[in-house]
Amino acid sequence: MTNSPNPAPSFPGDSSGEAAIAISSQEPQPVAETAHVLSPGAMEGQEPLWQALQESEERFQATFEQTAVGMAHISLEGKWLRINQTLCNITGYTKSELSEKTLTEITFVADAPHEQQCASQLLAGQINSYAIEKCLVHKNGSLTWVRQTTSLATDGEGATRYFSMVVEDINAYKHLAAEKEQLQARQEFERAELEEILRQMPGGVVVTEPTGRITRGNKVIRKILRRPPLSNGTMTTPEEWVGYHADGSVYRGEEWPMARAIRKGETVEGEEIGFLRGDGTVGIISVAAAPLKDRNDAIIAGVATFYDISEYKELERRKDEFISIASHEMKTPITTIKAFAQYLQRTFEKQGLKEPAEYLAKIDVQVNKLTRLIADLLDVSKIQAGKLTLTEEDFDINQLVNDAVAEVRQASPDYTITIEGSLPGELVGDRDRLGQVMINLLTNAIKYSPGEDRVAVQIATQTAQGQEQAVISVRDYGIGIPSKYREKIFERYYRVYEDESKTYPGLGLGLYISSEIVKLHGGKLWVESVEGQGSTFHFSVPLA
Repeated sequence: MTNSPNPAPSFPGDSSGEAAIAISSQEPQPVAETAHVLSPGAMEGQEPLWQALQESEERFQATFEQTAVGMAHISLEGKWLRINQTLCNITGYTKSELSEKTLTEITFVADAPHEQQCASQLLAGQINSYAIEKCLVHKNGSLTWVRQTTSLATDGEGATRYFSMVVEDINAYKHLAAEKEQLQARQEFERAELEEILRQMPGGVVVTEPTGRITRGNKVIRKILRRPPLSNGTMTTPEEWVGYHADGSVYRGEEWPMARAIRKGETVEGEEIGFLRGDGTVGIISVAAAPLKDRNDAIIAGVATFYDISEYKELERRKDEFISIASHEMKTPITTIKAFAQYLQRTFEKQGLKEPAEYLAKIDVQVNKLTRLIADLLDVSKIQAGKLTLTEEDFDINQLVNDAVAEVRQASPDYTITIEGSLPGELVGDRDRLGQVMINLLTNAIKYSPGEDRVAVQIATQTAQGQEQAVISVRDYGIGIPSKYREKIFERYYRVYEDESKTYPGLGLGLYISSEIVKLHGGKLWVESVEGQGSTFHFSVPLA
Protein backbone atom coordinates (compact mmCIF):
# COMPACT_ATOMS: atom_id res chain seq x y z
CA MET A 1 0.00 0.00 0.00
CA THR A 2 1.10 3.55 -0.62
CA ASN A 3 0.95 6.40 1.87
CA SER A 4 -1.65 9.07 1.38
CA PRO A 5 -0.41 12.67 1.55
CA ASN A 6 -0.10 13.96 5.13
CA PRO A 7 -1.59 17.37 5.87
CA ALA A 8 0.95 19.76 7.44
CA PRO A 9 -0.42 20.96 10.79
CA SER A 10 0.00 24.71 11.30
CA PHE A 11 0.77 26.74 14.42
CA PRO A 12 -1.96 29.14 15.49
CA GLY A 13 -1.22 32.45 13.85
CA ASP A 14 1.27 30.89 11.36
CA SER A 15 0.31 32.01 7.84
CA SER A 16 3.60 31.15 6.17
CA GLY A 17 2.38 27.80 4.86
CA GLU A 18 5.57 26.19 6.25
CA ALA A 19 5.20 22.90 8.06
CA ALA A 20 5.13 23.42 11.81
CA ILE A 21 4.07 21.65 14.95
CA ALA A 22 0.99 23.13 16.58
CA ILE A 23 -0.42 21.86 19.83
CA SER A 24 -4.12 22.56 20.24
CA SER A 25 -5.71 23.52 23.53
CA GLN A 26 -7.88 20.41 23.71
CA GLU A 27 -7.61 17.66 26.28
CA PRO A 28 -5.33 14.74 25.34
CA GLN A 29 -7.22 12.29 23.10
CA PRO A 30 -6.54 8.62 22.35
CA VAL A 31 -5.18 7.73 18.95
CA ALA A 32 -8.13 7.12 16.51
CA GLU A 33 -8.81 3.49 15.80
CA THR A 34 -8.08 2.24 12.29
CA ALA A 35 -9.03 -0.93 10.44
CA HIS A 36 -5.71 -2.40 11.41
CA VAL A 37 -6.14 -1.93 15.17
CA LEU A 38 -7.48 -5.05 16.81
CA SER A 39 -10.40 -4.90 19.27
CA PRO A 40 -11.49 -7.52 21.79
CA GLY A 41 -14.46 -8.37 19.58
CA ALA A 42 -12.30 -8.84 16.55
CA MET A 43 -10.13 -11.28 18.49
CA GLU A 44 -12.96 -13.47 19.81
CA GLY A 45 -11.64 -16.93 20.48
CA GLN A 46 -8.04 -15.60 20.73
CA GLU A 47 -8.09 -14.61 24.41
CA PRO A 48 -4.41 -15.51 25.11
CA LEU A 49 -3.28 -13.20 22.31
CA TRP A 50 -5.54 -10.42 23.55
CA GLN A 51 -4.19 -10.84 27.08
CA ALA A 52 -0.63 -10.66 25.76
CA LEU A 53 -1.44 -7.43 23.94
CA GLN A 54 -2.96 -5.96 27.07
CA GLU A 55 0.15 -6.85 29.09
CA SER A 56 2.35 -5.35 26.38
CA GLU A 57 0.33 -2.13 26.48
CA GLU A 58 0.61 -1.99 30.26
CA ARG A 59 4.39 -2.45 30.10
CA PHE A 60 4.63 0.30 27.48
CA GLN A 61 2.48 2.63 29.58
CA ALA A 62 4.64 1.98 32.68
CA THR A 63 7.81 2.59 30.72
CA PHE A 64 6.35 5.74 29.15
CA GLU A 65 5.43 7.20 32.54
CA GLN A 66 8.49 6.16 34.52
CA THR A 67 11.26 6.96 32.05
CA ALA A 68 13.81 9.62 33.10
CA VAL A 69 13.17 11.74 30.00
CA GLY A 70 10.08 13.66 28.96
CA MET A 71 7.93 11.93 26.33
CA ALA A 72 4.88 12.98 24.34
CA HIS A 73 2.81 11.80 21.35
CA ILE A 74 1.26 14.45 19.14
CA SER A 75 -1.38 13.86 16.50
CA LEU A 76 -0.89 15.09 12.95
CA GLU A 77 -3.58 17.65 13.74
CA GLY A 78 -1.38 18.96 16.53
CA LYS A 79 -3.27 17.48 19.51
CA TRP A 80 -1.58 16.09 22.59
CA LEU A 81 -2.18 12.36 22.54
CA ARG A 82 -0.03 11.37 25.44
CA ILE A 83 2.22 13.24 27.95
CA ASN A 84 4.35 11.64 30.64
CA GLN A 85 5.01 13.02 34.11
CA THR A 86 8.70 13.74 33.44
CA LEU A 87 7.77 16.24 30.74
CA CYS A 88 5.44 17.88 33.23
CA ASN A 89 8.28 18.06 35.75
CA ILE A 90 10.56 19.67 33.17
CA THR A 91 8.04 22.37 32.27
CA GLY A 92 6.53 22.84 35.73
CA TYR A 93 2.98 22.26 34.49
CA THR A 94 0.49 19.53 35.40
CA LYS A 95 -0.82 17.39 32.53
CA SER A 96 -4.08 19.29 32.42
CA GLU A 97 -2.28 22.66 32.45
CA LEU A 98 0.15 21.56 29.77
CA SER A 99 -2.66 20.28 27.54
CA GLU A 100 -4.01 23.82 27.38
CA LYS A 101 -0.70 25.18 26.13
CA THR A 102 0.69 24.93 22.62
CA LEU A 103 4.23 23.77 21.98
CA THR A 104 4.91 27.20 20.49
CA GLU A 105 3.74 28.84 23.73
CA ILE A 106 6.19 26.89 25.83
CA THR A 107 9.05 27.18 23.32
CA PHE A 108 11.39 30.17 23.56
CA VAL A 109 10.47 32.49 20.71
CA ALA A 110 13.97 32.53 19.23
CA ASP A 111 13.98 28.73 18.89
CA ALA A 112 10.57 28.32 17.19
CA PRO A 113 11.60 29.10 13.55
CA HIS A 114 14.32 26.46 13.51
CA GLU A 115 12.01 23.81 14.90
CA GLN A 116 9.33 24.64 12.32
CA GLN A 117 11.90 24.19 9.56
CA CYS A 118 12.92 20.78 10.95
CA ALA A 119 9.26 19.67 11.29
CA SER A 120 8.62 20.69 7.68
CA GLN A 121 11.53 18.54 6.49
CA LEU A 122 10.31 15.63 8.63
CA LEU A 123 6.81 15.73 7.18
CA ALA A 124 8.17 16.07 3.64
CA GLY A 125 10.11 12.84 4.11
CA GLN A 126 13.47 14.62 3.71
CA ILE A 127 14.66 13.42 7.14
CA ASN A 128 13.64 10.51 9.36
CA SER A 129 13.92 12.45 12.61
CA TYR A 130 15.50 15.56 14.04
CA ALA A 131 17.19 16.43 17.31
CA ILE A 132 17.53 20.02 18.44
CA GLU A 133 18.65 21.85 21.58
CA LYS A 134 16.27 24.59 22.58
CA CYS A 135 14.74 26.38 25.54
CA LEU A 136 11.34 25.64 26.99
CA VAL A 137 9.58 28.35 28.96
CA HIS A 138 8.99 26.99 32.45
CA LYS A 139 5.77 27.73 34.29
CA ASN A 140 7.69 30.11 36.59
CA GLY A 141 8.92 32.09 33.57
CA SER A 142 12.49 30.80 33.56
CA LEU A 143 14.09 29.10 30.57
CA THR A 144 14.98 25.41 30.68
CA TRP A 145 17.44 23.95 28.20
CA VAL A 146 16.30 20.64 26.65
CA ARG A 147 17.44 18.28 23.92
CA GLN A 148 14.34 17.34 21.90
CA THR A 149 14.26 14.40 19.50
CA THR A 150 11.22 14.12 17.21
CA SER A 151 10.22 11.41 14.78
CA LEU A 152 7.07 10.15 12.99
CA ALA A 153 5.25 7.01 14.13
CA THR A 154 3.68 4.89 11.35
CA ASP A 155 1.31 1.95 11.27
CA GLY A 156 1.94 -1.46 9.76
CA GLU A 157 1.18 -0.17 6.29
CA GLY A 158 3.59 2.77 6.58
CA ALA A 159 0.93 5.46 7.07
CA THR A 160 1.97 8.30 9.38
CA ARG A 161 -0.04 8.22 12.60
CA TYR A 162 1.53 10.77 15.01
CA PHE A 163 4.68 12.60 16.14
CA SER A 164 6.80 10.96 18.83
CA MET A 165 8.82 13.40 20.95
CA VAL A 166 11.54 12.69 23.54
CA VAL A 167 12.66 15.63 25.71
CA GLU A 168 15.86 15.44 27.81
CA ASP A 169 16.52 18.07 30.48
CA ILE A 170 20.05 19.43 29.78
CA ASN A 171 19.71 22.62 31.80
CA ALA A 172 22.40 21.68 34.32
CA TYR A 173 24.72 20.60 31.53
CA LYS A 174 24.19 23.88 29.65
CA HIS A 175 24.84 25.97 32.73
CA LEU A 176 27.93 23.92 33.48
CA ALA A 177 29.10 24.37 29.89
CA ALA A 178 28.48 28.12 30.14
CA GLU A 179 30.45 28.30 33.37
CA LYS A 180 33.22 26.28 31.78
CA GLU A 181 33.27 28.60 28.80
CA GLN A 182 33.43 31.61 31.10
CA LEU A 183 36.22 29.99 33.07
CA GLN A 184 38.15 29.21 29.90
CA ALA A 185 37.66 32.79 28.71
CA ARG A 186 38.92 34.10 32.03
CA GLN A 187 41.89 31.75 31.94
CA GLU A 188 42.72 32.94 28.44
CA PHE A 189 42.47 36.54 29.57
CA GLU A 190 44.64 35.90 32.62
CA ARG A 191 47.16 34.00 30.50
CA ALA A 192 47.33 36.88 28.02
CA GLU A 193 47.55 39.35 30.89
CA LEU A 194 50.41 37.38 32.46
CA GLU A 195 52.25 37.24 29.14
CA GLU A 196 51.89 41.00 28.76
CA ILE A 197 53.09 41.59 32.33
CA LEU A 198 56.11 39.38 31.71
CA ARG A 199 56.80 41.19 28.45
CA GLN A 200 56.62 44.63 30.07
CA MET A 201 58.64 43.80 33.18
CA PRO A 202 62.00 45.59 33.36
CA GLY A 203 63.61 42.48 34.85
CA GLY A 204 64.13 39.01 33.48
CA VAL A 205 61.71 36.29 34.58
CA VAL A 206 62.06 32.51 34.51
CA VAL A 207 59.44 29.96 35.59
CA THR A 208 60.38 26.33 36.16
CA GLU A 209 58.79 23.04 37.09
CA PRO A 210 59.81 21.40 40.40
CA THR A 211 62.35 19.40 38.35
CA GLY A 212 64.09 22.60 37.27
CA ARG A 213 62.86 22.43 33.68
CA ILE A 214 62.21 25.94 32.39
CA THR A 215 58.66 26.43 31.17
CA ARG A 216 58.59 30.16 30.60
CA GLY A 217 60.95 33.10 30.25
CA ASN A 218 60.52 36.64 28.98
CA LYS A 219 62.61 38.51 26.40
CA VAL A 220 64.46 40.60 28.99
CA ILE A 221 66.18 37.51 30.37
CA ARG A 222 67.80 36.98 26.97
CA LYS A 223 69.22 40.50 27.09
CA ILE A 224 70.54 40.02 30.62
CA LEU A 225 72.11 36.61 29.99
CA ARG A 226 73.11 37.49 26.40
CA ARG A 227 71.92 34.10 25.21
CA PRO A 228 68.61 32.19 25.04
CA PRO A 229 67.71 30.95 28.55
CA LEU A 230 65.86 27.94 27.12
CA SER A 231 68.77 26.53 25.16
CA ASN A 232 68.58 23.29 27.11
CA GLY A 233 65.38 23.94 29.02
CA THR A 234 66.72 23.50 32.56
CA MET A 235 68.32 25.51 35.36
CA THR A 236 70.20 22.59 36.84
CA THR A 237 72.96 22.15 34.25
CA PRO A 238 76.26 23.70 35.50
CA GLU A 239 77.62 24.44 32.04
CA GLU A 240 74.50 26.46 31.23
CA TRP A 241 74.37 28.46 34.46
CA VAL A 242 77.81 29.52 35.72
CA GLY A 243 77.71 31.91 38.68
CA TYR A 244 80.26 33.21 41.16
CA HIS A 245 80.08 34.13 44.83
CA ALA A 246 81.58 37.41 46.05
CA ASP A 247 84.75 35.53 46.98
CA GLY A 248 85.08 34.16 43.43
CA SER A 249 83.97 30.59 44.20
CA VAL A 250 81.62 28.95 41.72
CA TYR A 251 77.95 28.41 42.56
CA ARG A 252 77.05 24.76 42.92
CA GLY A 253 73.77 23.66 41.33
CA GLU A 254 71.93 23.41 44.64
CA GLU A 255 73.12 26.88 45.68
CA TRP A 256 71.24 28.76 42.97
CA PRO A 257 68.26 30.73 44.31
CA MET A 258 65.83 28.86 42.04
CA ALA A 259 67.15 25.48 43.18
CA ARG A 260 66.67 26.49 46.82
CA ALA A 261 63.15 27.69 46.02
CA ILE A 262 61.91 24.53 44.27
CA ARG A 263 63.81 22.02 46.42
CA LYS A 264 63.61 23.58 49.89
CA GLY A 265 60.71 26.02 49.57
CA GLU A 266 63.07 28.88 50.36
CA THR A 267 62.32 32.48 49.37
CA VAL A 268 65.42 34.36 48.21
CA GLU A 269 65.50 38.14 47.88
CA GLY A 270 68.06 40.16 45.96
CA GLU A 271 71.03 37.79 46.00
CA GLU A 272 73.93 39.28 44.03
CA ILE A 273 75.69 36.79 41.75
CA GLY A 274 78.53 37.15 39.29
CA PHE A 275 77.25 35.52 36.09
CA LEU A 276 79.07 34.22 33.01
CA ARG A 277 77.18 35.68 30.07
CA GLY A 278 76.70 34.07 26.72
CA ASP A 279 79.34 36.36 25.14
CA GLY A 280 81.98 35.28 27.64
CA THR A 281 81.86 38.39 29.84
CA VAL A 282 80.96 38.36 33.51
CA GLY A 283 78.17 40.58 34.81
CA ILE A 284 76.53 41.00 38.18
CA ILE A 285 72.88 40.06 38.53
CA SER A 286 70.46 40.43 41.43
CA VAL A 287 68.32 37.32 41.72
CA ALA A 288 65.11 36.74 43.68
CA ALA A 289 63.33 33.39 43.73
CA ALA A 290 60.27 31.90 45.38
CA PRO A 291 58.32 28.62 45.24
CA LEU A 292 54.75 28.43 43.93
CA LYS A 293 52.57 26.09 45.99
CA ASP A 294 49.15 24.49 45.60
CA ARG A 295 46.43 24.45 48.24
CA ASN A 296 48.08 21.41 49.86
CA ASP A 297 51.33 23.38 50.26
CA ALA A 298 53.08 21.21 47.67
CA ILE A 299 55.61 22.99 45.43
CA ILE A 300 54.31 23.00 41.86
CA ALA A 301 56.68 25.54 40.29
CA GLY A 302 59.33 28.14 40.97
CA VAL A 303 59.70 31.71 39.73
CA ALA A 304 62.86 33.79 39.63
CA THR A 305 63.51 37.39 38.64
CA PHE A 306 66.82 38.68 37.33
CA TYR A 307 68.09 42.26 37.26
CA ASP A 308 71.36 43.23 35.65
CA ILE A 309 73.09 45.48 38.21
CA SER A 310 76.48 45.49 36.51
CA GLU A 311 76.37 49.19 35.67
CA TYR A 312 75.08 50.06 39.12
CA LYS A 313 77.88 48.08 40.78
CA GLU A 314 80.43 49.78 38.52
CA LEU A 315 79.09 53.20 39.49
CA GLU A 316 79.17 52.13 43.13
CA ARG A 317 82.80 51.04 42.72
CA ARG A 318 83.72 54.39 41.18
CA LYS A 319 81.94 56.24 43.96
CA ASP A 320 83.78 54.23 46.61
CA GLU A 321 87.04 54.88 44.81
CA PHE A 322 86.33 58.61 44.70
CA ILE A 323 85.40 58.69 48.39
CA SER A 324 88.57 56.80 49.26
CA ILE A 325 90.77 59.13 47.25
CA ALA A 326 88.98 62.25 48.51
CA SER A 327 89.21 61.08 52.12
CA HIS A 328 92.93 60.43 51.79
CA GLU A 329 93.43 63.80 50.16
CA MET A 330 91.48 65.63 52.90
CA LYS A 331 93.21 63.89 55.75
CA THR A 332 96.46 65.88 55.50
CA PRO A 333 94.96 69.39 55.23
CA ILE A 334 92.49 68.66 58.03
CA THR A 335 95.35 67.53 60.28
CA THR A 336 97.21 70.73 59.45
CA ILE A 337 94.17 72.90 60.16
CA LYS A 338 93.67 71.15 63.50
CA ALA A 339 97.30 71.64 64.50
CA PHE A 340 97.31 75.37 63.65
CA ALA A 341 93.93 75.92 65.36
CA GLN A 342 95.21 74.31 68.56
CA TYR A 343 98.42 76.32 68.40
CA LEU A 344 96.52 79.62 67.95
CA GLN A 345 94.08 78.67 70.72
CA ARG A 346 96.93 78.13 73.21
CA THR A 347 98.60 81.35 72.07
CA PHE A 348 95.45 83.44 72.57
CA GLU A 349 94.82 81.83 75.94
CA LYS A 350 98.35 82.76 77.08
CA GLN A 351 97.74 86.32 75.87
CA GLY A 352 94.48 86.50 77.73
CA LEU A 353 92.43 86.85 74.55
CA LYS A 354 89.46 84.85 75.70
CA GLU A 355 87.01 85.46 72.80
CA PRO A 356 89.36 84.41 69.95
CA ALA A 357 90.38 81.38 72.00
CA GLU A 358 86.71 80.30 72.31
CA TYR A 359 86.22 80.64 68.56
CA LEU A 360 89.24 78.45 67.95
CA ALA A 361 87.93 75.88 70.46
CA LYS A 362 84.71 75.65 68.43
CA ILE A 363 86.76 75.23 65.27
CA ASP A 364 88.62 72.39 66.96
CA VAL A 365 85.33 70.64 67.84
CA GLN A 366 84.12 70.83 64.26
CA VAL A 367 87.49 69.70 62.93
CA ASN A 368 87.25 66.66 65.21
CA LYS A 369 83.84 65.82 63.72
CA LEU A 370 85.25 66.17 60.23
CA THR A 371 88.20 63.99 61.21
CA ARG A 372 85.86 61.24 62.46
CA LEU A 373 83.83 61.47 59.25
CA ILE A 374 86.97 61.12 57.13
CA ALA A 375 88.08 58.18 59.28
CA ASP A 376 84.70 56.50 58.75
CA LEU A 377 84.87 57.03 54.99
CA LEU A 378 88.34 55.56 54.91
CA ASP A 379 87.17 52.57 56.94
CA VAL A 380 84.29 52.01 54.52
CA SER A 381 86.63 52.08 51.53
CA LYS A 382 88.91 49.57 53.27
CA ILE A 383 85.98 47.30 54.06
CA GLN A 384 84.74 47.43 50.48
CA ALA A 385 88.20 46.61 49.20
CA GLY A 386 88.64 43.84 51.77
CA LYS A 387 91.63 45.67 53.25
CA LEU A 388 90.36 46.44 56.75
CA THR A 389 92.84 44.53 58.90
CA LEU A 390 92.99 43.84 62.64
CA THR A 391 95.91 44.28 64.96
CA GLU A 392 95.50 41.48 67.48
CA GLU A 393 96.65 41.74 71.08
CA ASP A 394 95.69 40.50 74.52
CA PHE A 395 93.60 43.04 76.43
CA ASP A 396 91.15 43.34 79.29
CA ILE A 397 87.62 43.70 77.89
CA ASN A 398 86.43 45.17 81.21
CA GLN A 399 88.99 47.96 80.98
CA LEU A 400 88.09 48.61 77.33
CA VAL A 401 84.42 49.09 78.29
CA ASN A 402 85.32 51.37 81.21
CA ASP A 403 87.60 53.50 79.02
CA ALA A 404 84.91 53.91 76.36
CA VAL A 405 82.29 54.83 78.98
CA ALA A 406 84.66 57.39 80.56
CA GLU A 407 85.29 59.03 77.17
CA VAL A 408 81.57 59.32 76.39
CA ARG A 409 80.78 60.56 79.92
CA GLN A 410 83.24 63.39 79.42
CA ALA A 411 81.45 64.44 76.19
CA SER A 412 77.96 63.97 77.69
CA PRO A 413 78.19 64.78 81.42
CA ASP A 414 74.40 65.00 81.82
CA TYR A 415 73.99 61.27 81.16
CA THR A 416 74.34 58.52 83.75
CA ILE A 417 76.03 55.47 82.22
CA THR A 418 76.03 52.34 84.39
CA ILE A 419 78.11 49.18 83.90
CA GLU A 420 76.96 45.77 85.10
CA GLY A 421 78.98 42.55 85.05
CA SER A 422 82.59 41.74 84.21
CA LEU A 423 84.70 39.03 82.62
CA PRO A 424 87.79 37.34 84.04
CA GLY A 425 90.92 37.08 81.96
CA GLU A 426 91.83 38.77 78.71
CA LEU A 427 90.48 38.84 75.17
CA VAL A 428 92.46 38.48 71.96
CA GLY A 429 91.56 41.01 69.30
CA ASP A 430 92.00 44.53 68.00
CA ARG A 431 91.48 46.70 71.08
CA ASP A 432 91.26 49.98 69.18
CA ARG A 433 88.68 48.66 66.70
CA LEU A 434 86.49 47.13 69.40
CA GLY A 435 86.81 50.37 71.34
CA GLN A 436 85.57 52.12 68.19
CA VAL A 437 82.50 49.83 68.27
CA MET A 438 81.83 50.66 71.93
CA ILE A 439 82.14 54.41 71.33
CA ASN A 440 79.74 54.18 68.38
CA LEU A 441 77.11 52.25 70.35
CA LEU A 442 77.35 54.59 73.34
CA THR A 443 77.14 57.79 71.29
CA ASN A 444 74.17 56.37 69.34
CA ALA A 445 72.44 55.50 72.63
CA ILE A 446 72.75 59.11 73.76
CA LYS A 447 71.89 60.58 70.35
CA TYR A 448 68.64 58.61 70.06
CA SER A 449 67.52 59.17 73.68
CA PRO A 450 66.21 62.75 73.71
CA GLY A 451 64.63 63.60 77.04
CA GLU A 452 66.37 60.70 78.80
CA ASP A 453 69.52 60.81 80.92
CA ARG A 454 70.63 57.20 81.36
CA VAL A 455 72.33 54.41 79.43
CA ALA A 456 73.03 50.91 80.72
CA VAL A 457 75.98 48.70 79.72
CA GLN A 458 76.19 45.00 80.52
CA ILE A 459 79.13 42.59 80.19
CA ALA A 460 78.24 38.89 80.06
CA THR A 461 79.09 35.58 78.41
CA GLN A 462 77.17 33.13 76.25
CA THR A 463 77.84 29.83 74.54
CA ALA A 464 77.00 29.62 70.83
CA GLN A 465 77.71 26.54 68.68
CA GLY A 466 79.92 25.13 71.41
CA GLN A 467 82.03 28.30 71.67
CA GLU A 468 82.16 30.64 74.66
CA GLN A 469 81.72 34.29 73.75
CA ALA A 470 81.84 37.65 75.43
CA VAL A 471 78.64 39.66 74.93
CA ILE A 472 78.57 43.43 75.44
CA SER A 473 75.14 45.10 75.51
CA VAL A 474 74.33 48.82 75.38
CA ARG A 475 70.78 49.80 76.27
CA ASP A 476 69.10 53.16 75.82
CA TYR A 477 65.61 54.32 76.77
CA GLY A 478 64.93 56.43 73.72
CA ILE A 479 62.72 56.37 70.65
CA GLY A 480 63.33 52.75 69.62
CA ILE A 481 63.55 51.37 66.10
CA PRO A 482 60.55 50.23 63.98
CA SER A 483 60.73 46.49 63.25
CA LYS A 484 60.93 47.01 59.47
CA TYR A 485 64.26 48.83 59.88
CA ARG A 486 66.04 46.60 62.40
CA GLU A 487 67.95 44.56 59.86
CA LYS A 488 68.59 47.41 57.42
CA ILE A 489 70.27 49.76 59.90
CA PHE A 490 73.47 47.72 59.59
CA GLU A 491 73.66 48.43 55.85
CA ARG A 492 76.07 51.01 54.47
CA TYR A 493 74.67 54.57 54.30
CA TYR A 494 71.29 53.43 55.62
CA ARG A 495 69.35 55.85 57.81
CA VAL A 496 65.91 55.60 59.34
CA TYR A 497 63.58 58.33 58.14
CA GLU A 498 60.71 58.51 60.58
CA ASP A 499 58.95 61.59 61.96
CA GLU A 500 60.67 61.34 65.32
CA SER A 501 64.17 60.70 63.93
CA LYS A 502 64.42 63.19 61.07
CA THR A 503 66.55 65.59 63.03
CA TYR A 504 69.35 63.18 63.93
CA PRO A 505 72.54 63.78 61.95
CA GLY A 506 74.83 61.15 60.46
CA LEU A 507 75.63 59.32 57.23
CA GLY A 508 74.57 55.85 58.34
CA LEU A 509 78.13 54.50 58.48
CA GLY A 510 78.75 53.85 62.18
CA LEU A 511 76.67 50.69 62.59
CA TYR A 512 77.85 49.35 59.23
CA ILE A 513 81.50 49.78 60.21
CA SER A 514 80.88 48.39 63.72
CA SER A 515 79.13 45.33 62.29
CA GLU A 516 82.02 44.63 59.90
CA ILE A 517 84.59 45.02 62.69
CA VAL A 518 82.69 42.54 64.88
CA LYS A 519 82.40 40.12 61.93
CA LEU A 520 86.17 40.25 61.43
CA HIS A 521 86.50 39.17 65.08
CA GLY A 522 84.23 36.17 64.40
CA GLY A 523 81.24 37.65 66.21
CA LYS A 524 78.05 39.45 65.33
CA LEU A 525 76.19 42.67 66.10
CA TRP A 526 72.40 42.70 66.55
CA VAL A 527 69.63 44.79 68.09
CA GLU A 528 66.49 44.34 70.15
CA SER A 529 64.10 47.26 70.21
CA VAL A 530 60.60 48.40 71.15
CA GLU A 531 59.30 51.59 69.63
CA GLY A 532 58.95 54.30 72.25
CA GLN A 533 60.83 52.25 74.88
CA GLY A 534 64.37 52.16 73.57
CA SER A 535 66.87 49.78 72.01
CA THR A 536 69.54 47.34 73.17
CA PHE A 537 72.51 46.68 70.88
CA HIS A 538 74.54 43.53 71.54
CA PHE A 539 77.84 42.42 70.06
CA SER A 540 79.63 39.17 70.67
CA VAL A 541 83.27 38.14 70.22
CA PRO A 542 84.83 34.71 70.87
CA LEU A 543 86.76 34.34 74.11
CA ALA A 544 89.15 31.74 72.74
